[in-house]
Parts: sequence; C-alpha cells; structure tokens
Amino acid sequence: MSFRSLLVIALFALLPDYAVAQPTFGSLTGIVTGEDGGAIADARVIARASSPSGASDSSTAITDVRGRFLIPALSAGTYTLVVRQLGYREGTLASVRVIAGDTVRLRVVLTRAPTQLSTVVVVRSPTAIDALSVETPRVIGRDIALQLPTARDASSVVALVPGAKDGRLWGGAGAITNNFQIDGVSMNHAGVGGDFLQLPRDWVETIEVRGLGANAEFGNFQGGVVNAVTRTGTNNRLATLRTYHEDEALTSSNFERGEIGAELARRTEFSGEVSGAVVRDKLFYFIGAQFMERVLRAPDLRTDASAASGDFLDAREVQRDWRAVGKLTWRRTAGERLDVILGSQDQRISNAGINGLDAVASSQRVREPTVWYEAAWKRELSPRTGLELTAAGYSARERREGNAGSGVPGVRVIRVGNQPLYRNAEFDERSEPSAQSVTFVARRAQSAWGIEHKLAAGVEASVGSWRNERIRTGGLTWRPYLSQTVPFDADDVSTWNTYGSDWGGNVRLNTRSRTLSAFLQDEITLGGRVTVSPGLRMSSWTGWMTPCSADQPDAACGAEFEAVSAGALDPRVGIAWDVTGRNTLAVKAHWGRFHQGMYALLFDRASGSNAYSNRRFYASSPTIPDPGTTFTPQQREALTGVNGFSPFFNLEILNETGTVDGYRQPYVDQLSLGIEKTLGPNWKLEVFGVQRANGNIVGLVDRNLATNYTALSDIKVDQRFISNVVLDADGRPLVLDRFFVSNRDLIEAIAALNGGPRPGGPVCFDGWCPNNVGELTYDPDIVLSTINEARRNYRQLTTTVTAQYARWQGEGSLSLNRLVGNVSGVTGHGVIVNSAIPNSVANPQFTAGPFVRPNERTNADGRLPDATEFEAKLWMTGQLPFGFAGGLFFTHIIGEPTTPTFIVLGRYMYRDAEGVIAPRELLPQVLGQQIFVETRGSRRYASRSLLDVHLEREVPLRFAAKVSISADVFNVLGSRALLRVKTEVDDQALGDPSSVLGAPRQRVAPRSLRLGVRIE
Repeated sequence: MSFRSLLVIALFALLPDYAVAQPTFGSLTGIVTGEDGGAIADARVIARASSPSGASDSSTAITDVRGRFLIPALSAGTYTLVVRQLGYREGTLASVRVIAGDTVRLRVVLTRAPTQLSTVVVVRSPTAIDALSVETPRVIGRDIALQLPTARDASSVVALVPGAKDGRLWGGAGAITNNFQIDGVSMNHAGVGGDFLQLPRDWVETIEVRGLGANAEFGNFQGGVVNAVTRTGTNNRLATLRTYHEDEALTSSNFERGEIGAELARRTEFSGEVSGAVVRDKLFYFIGAQFMERVLRAPDLRTDASAASGDFLDAREVQRDWRAVGKLTWRRTAGERLDVILGSQDQRISNAGINGLDAVASSQRVREPTVWYEAAWKRELSPRTGLELTAAGYSARERREGNAGSGVPGVRVIRVGNQPLYRNAEFDERSEPSAQSVTFVARRAQSAWGIEHKLAAGVEASVGSWRNERIRTGGLTWRPYLSQTVPFDADDVSTWNTYGSDWGGNVRLNTRSRTLSAFLQDEITLGGRVTVSPGLRMSSWTGWMTPCSADQPDAACGAEFEAVSAGALDPRVGIAWDVTGRNTLAVKAHWGRFHQGMYALLFDRASGSNAYSNRRFYASSPTIPDPGTTFTPQQREALTGVNGFSPFFNLEILNETGTVDGYRQPYVDQLSLGIEKTLGPNWKLEVFGVQRANGNIVGLVDRNLATNYTALSDIKVDQRFISNVVLDADGRPLVLDRFFVSNRDLIEAIAALNGGPRPGGPVCFDGWCPNNVGELTYDPDIVLSTINEARRNYRQLTTTVTAQYARWQGEGSLSLNRLVGNVSGVTGHGVIVNSAIPNSVANPQFTAGPFVRPNERTNADGRLPDATEFEAKLWMTGQLPFGFAGGLFFTHIIGEPTTPTFIVLGRYMYRDAEGVIAPRELLPQVLGQQIFVETRGSRRYASRSLLDVHLEREVPLRFAAKVSISADVFNVLGSRALLRVKTEVDDQALGDPSSVLGAPRQRVAPRSLRLGVRIE
C-alpha cells in the first residue's frame, strides 16, 4: 500500500463526523487572575466582533468570585477580547477565533496598574485544534519539561517530538540541518551548524519545534526550527536554588568484557535564578547561574583487553561548566517591550577522550569560553499591527591540547586489532566560531469583504566566521611495531622492535559566511472554514575563505577570497480546512522548499583554500634516542634511505579541492499532509505524513571519474605484515566484488609487475597486461558543484494521541520512517570514522566523498542511518497520591540501519582471482577510501526499549517558600542496547573482543538515579 493511500484511508475514516448537525454558535469561557495567580472577581470581559460593514457587535460578562466568566451564543467569527477591572491594567487581545459548536477556553492574567494597558496571556489546551492554521508546531512548556525525566539542557526536550532522534528532525542529516534559535533569532555554529549554546533548561520558558507547514518566516534549515524562548522577570520576586546529583554508587555499568569507551560516573549541578521587578510594571530582571561537573569513567584495558574486568581506570575525564545569564525587560507601554540578554559560559575538561584503551597521557585538556548576547524590541502600533526587531550573537574560543604539550609526538602502535595511542594526543586543535544575526518583522491583520488576512513581512541577516586548526603534535606520530618477545614500553624505544611514523593530516581552515533573507507571508481565511497560506522567501548566501597552508602550520595566511555565492527563492503554500465548522476536525496540507543555511562545510573544499594536508606513513625510520625525538620535513627528506626513513611511503590523500562551478545552495522539498480530530473535550488524534526530497546537494565531483578509474573484480584481501586472514562480515575471507583503482596507478602497477626479465611471459593483474593498459587515461577534473547523481529521500507517517485532564496529561505516538539515498550528510563530502581508532567518532575524517572517490560509491545506495524504521514514544505527567507528582518517558525503536565497511589501507595484500599480489604502486590514489562491503543499510541494530521516570514531592515552607525533592531514574528497564558498533572488517584480533566486527563502541546509558532538591 502506498504512502498516500494510507493518508486517504485515514481521512475517510474520520469524515463521518462531518455529517453531524452543525450548531451556529460558539462560546468563550475562562478565568481572570492576577500575576500572583489569585482570582479577580467582578472584572468586565467584553468580546467585540467586527462585521464586514465595519459595525461592531459585542457581548459582555462579569467574572465571579473565582474569576470565572462565560460568554455564550457567539456567532462564529473573529473577536477582540477586552478585560477591565479597577486597579489593574486593561487587557486586550485581538483575533480570538470562535468556532460554531466550540468553546474557546482562555486564561487572562492582568497586571496591577491604575492607568496603563496590559497584555492577555492565553493558555490553550493541548487537545485543542487550530483548524485554520496550516502549521503544526510542537510547543513544549517548562511546566511539562520540569516533570519529565529529560537531560538538563533545553534542547533535550526535542526528543519528545514524534520521529525525532538524536537531534534529527523529519529525516534531517543531524543537528547541522536544524536552525537553532533563541527568542526567534538564529544561534547556530558558524562552522558545522547545530545547537551551539545548549541553554540550561531552567532558563527557558518554552521550546518551539517547527518544520511541518512552516511558513516563509522560517528558513535556513532542512530539518526543523528549534526555538528556545527565554524566561522573563515579573512583578513577583522569585528566587530558586537547586542541586542535582548522580553518583557511581547509584549507577550501574553497561560495559561488558573488553569494551572500549566511557560512561557517566558522577554528575553534580548547582544552579539558581532570581527574578523580579526593578521598577514595578516597567523594568524586570532575570538572572541565572549554573555550575556543572560531569565525571566519565573508562574500563581499564591497558594490560589485557581480553580480560573480563569490572575495574575502571583511576584517571577520569572531568568536565566542568560555568554558565551565567542576565536579562532585562523594559515595558514602556502595554504594547512595547525591550529585552536585553547577556550570557557567558566557560567549559574546561581534563583527560578529554579517555576510552580505556589509549593511555591517559594521550588524552587532551580543553578550554572553551563563550560570550553571547541578544536584544529584542517589539511594539504593537495597534491591536492589528506590530513590529519586531531582534539582534543576537556569540563569540567563542575552544582549545584542545595534548597533555604533554604541542612539541611532544604521540606514539600509536601497529598491531593486529586495536592500535592504542601513548604519550600524547596526535593533534592539538583550535576552534573559534562567532556569529551575529539580525531580524526585522512587521505584522498586520486586516479584514475586508469577509476575508481575514494576516500578513507578515521581514528581513533577516546573519554573518559568521570559523577558524579551525588541527595540527599534529611534534610534527609526527611514532608507529612502533610490537615485538613478539619484548614487552612494549612507550617510553623506552629499545622495546619498540622497529618503528614507522605518521606525518600530516593537518587542518587550517579560516572561513566567513553571510546569509541575507527577505520574506512575505499571508494567511487568508475564507468563509471562516478555509485558510490558504501562501508565502515566499528570497535568500542569498556567500562564503569567503582565507587560505592558510595546512602543510606549513607556521606560515602566514593569504588574502581572503570569495569561495561561493548563491541565491534562491523558497515558494511555500498551505491550506487548512475546518471540515465540520466546529473546530473538531481539520485537514491540512502544505508544500514548501527549504534551503539550508550557509556553513563552512559547504565550501571548505573550494580551490585555493589549502585547508587540508595529506597524511604520509613511512614504514621505517632512523634510530632515535627517545620517544620525544622529532624531525622536520626537511630533515626527514635528508635522512631518507638506508638506516633512515623508508624511501617509499603510503600517501593518504585528504586535500582534494575543486574549482567552483555551478554551485547552488542545497534545499529540501517537503510535502506534509495532516489530519487533526478531537475526541471529546480531553483527547485529540493527529495523523500526518511527510515526504521530503533533497536537492542541489553540493560537493566535489570528478567530471572524468568514469574514465579515470578502473573497476577490478573479485580482489581478495589479506594481511601484509602478519599472517592473518581478513574476514568479511559473515566470517569468510574478504573478497571485494568491485575494487576501483586509478588508471595511472594501474599502469604503474603493471609496469612494476613486469620489471626485469620475466620467464613465461608478461604478468597480468585481473586481466590487465602490458599490452592493454596503454588504452587507459587519467585526467582528473574536480569541481565543487551541485551533484546531479546525489539523492536523499525521506518519508514519515505518524499517528499521535494527546490527552489532557485536570490531574494528568500525556502523548503517545507511532512513527513509520524510511530514509533512502546515496548521501547521508548535508553535503556530498565523505565522512570516514575508523572505529578501530577509538576516538575517531569525536574526530571524523572529512574526505572528498564518493563522487571523487569511486570506492565510496560501491553499495552506497540504500537505507541511510539518520532514521529508524519504526518508533513509538509515550510521555505522561501528572499528580500522584500523597502529594507526589511525576512523569515518564518511554521509547521503543526498531530498524536502525548499519553497514559493514572496509577501509583501503597499505598494510593489506590485494590478490586477483589468479593469486597475483598487487604491488604497492596499485594503491596510492585510493588509500584511505571506504567501501561498503554490503548494500547500505543491510543490517539493523537490535530493537531497544527505554523507560525513564521522574518523581517529586513539594513541601511548603515558611515565608512563601517551598522545597521540592525529586528523583529521576533513567533506563529503568536496564537496557544494554547497542547504539554504535565497530563496522570495519579488518585484521581483527580474535583474542581481543573489542577489535572484532560488531564490537560495542557505544551502548545506551546504564540505569542511573539522579537526586535533586529545588527551593523556591
């Protein structure tokens, strides 16, 4: 059954409600309170409706002693609500829509002031339907987040969104494809995208998640928009202190025999906020601070990785994070508001990257200070006209340095299986992202001839810069071969047997980017039952680069040049239909184009950047007196030969770039269809489907790829230096069905096989002989461009049921997902993570990608890793007996894909079907390339179920204070499910379980208990 057929069936299943006799009137009801929550009696509530002729009809109600009011028998239409009471500001709210047969429930909060106007705060039930809005945003309030067992950062609540996984929204390729905002203005990482600030949950009032039916006001994303609305002070002074603690004495471990990695051992947090009024009714403040310490532990695998052990290293990774924020809010009048925010954070990490296998001395120390700011001005010129102006930005510096210093080389051994690192980190890293954004929006509501228009127009501008350096410590990394008889000591070169060395692999990237956008959006309501929502967004993107030679880390940078520029239009149109006319059944459809924002990773491969350097491996080296000995490249060349560096080296090409030709900004076309149906006053059913197709995927393309490389068949792979057979994913000797080599290397390899006299005739390799290689050509023509052959398609069908009662609320969802294509990321560039090197997940290797590296195209079409086949979610919060409150969050996931891979390395032997061993000349252009040895997504991780529970008890104290004691239990079911495994088929050591294919690299977090105390 097709995707669209399921939606049609769901629609017709709900349509019978349309035949019910339709009432002609609706009503308004609600409660009026002060800011302290106390009921306001005898307040006058006036609902005014404007007719097409300009006359105004009104109805009035008076609140009772509990602040309640009811205005019945209102004709369907749009009303302006006015609330008046002596001693309070008058409250006004425009565009309150009344539906025939429906009761709109409101909560009005008035501020004390004898003469000035106020605003109306509207709280709608989560089971209510906005039948005339095309959008279906998810708004997660602080009251819900506080009762759920989520992480302490605000963005963690995105996991509540149906279908969301690890920051991925609706099939987006990770967090980079989301647009993360604070109070409506973008705050993304300028280099790699994603949530840069990760605000504490307690500083945020609500999290708004958009993407389905998003209008033209929202752009620069292919996943979703995640907006954190920060908290604001009020006339009531409020102080909050809290502490949370997780301890290894209260935490189990999910590590099993010989596993590599790290898990949380202890977490401590102290935080607090104060808020109130500097000048009552005028100037308000909110101040927050947080200190957090996280301690990670790793198993002790230094002596025997095969030993079953519950022991952990004495050394721990310690993360300390200090954060502070201050916000001032000035309300000059009821319709004008200015917010100014200044925040800072400073993160420091010791022993960063411990994993149990590498020596603690090879970990890093990290320092990352950040300052961020925001200013937002809003003014209502009239009840139907408003203006908004917002500016925000941040500046950060991150340093990741080896514990032994930049001049000391690391030592990574060469052996079968895992290859531990000793003495120092391989690289020092520096990252300096910064960004500034400005938005201006004008809004106008207008009625004419029975048609309601809601117009919004605006502009948005953002600039960002990113400087990123990754320089090899000591200029090289020593690579000892382990002796079979002498115990290895990283500090004693006499135990090293012989040794090689790694060089290069540096990064020096210096970029700047700019995005300019303008939009126009209209929401047209026709006849009170249908809304048409047309919109258009126009954008331009530019990226600049400053060339800094990665081969010469001390050399000065050159002059900045424009790398790429592009412009595009994003048309969007949606329709919403109130099927019954009573706000009980709505059908929504939306189509739109959404272009990706500009980040450095989109253009860092432009010619002239010089950002990446190739990696060299020398199999032998001169005798050195101690492991701290270093050589310059000039000294290395002078010592090449007998008793020096080997005259031959393996060159892994990492510096591919291309001339910019036909660059266009990537986008996704999205079609969303949805049905919303109320089931009585307390339940709501939603069914929505999403279909997304990525376009203009950019990356490097070799336009002569088909004539530059030759596919060899049935190539058997063996270990070159050690007698060991390389096995495939099914335990059989590894045979590559298709193995691409460059024609230049193939010609040289055939010449090497036939050098000197050859009795018995010429030697051939896989059918290529001296007499037929002359027809081969090699002429690379690499460009940075839109990749016509790249594709990425996503479909999701989700059913959601929401319930809202006085004492509890909750939501359950079921999602079917399918993500297929041949590009897993936001660009066509490749990303290789060699899990034989434990920390390569944190430092993936970015490559030219499959449209320059043909081996990376083999079996690349299939199920992509950013979506699961099936997902079920359930969250609930509510009041429990004996004064307790609590919540739970349950997820069940099926069908997360993975694929076995093989990385072409020089330490293997490659034989053709006749048993001829390929000479080293066959490999230079393809070293480091990754091959999917099975169809992409051919295997699945096991299904997993996770249950987290929150429980708290509030106790009133004297002087209007109260204390809440809470407990969160994570992974209640004790799941040990795998999230990531070793996918490389290589020279695994069968005596080392952490080196075999499928060895765990990450599991779900173990069962743990978090205790908390909050005093308000």
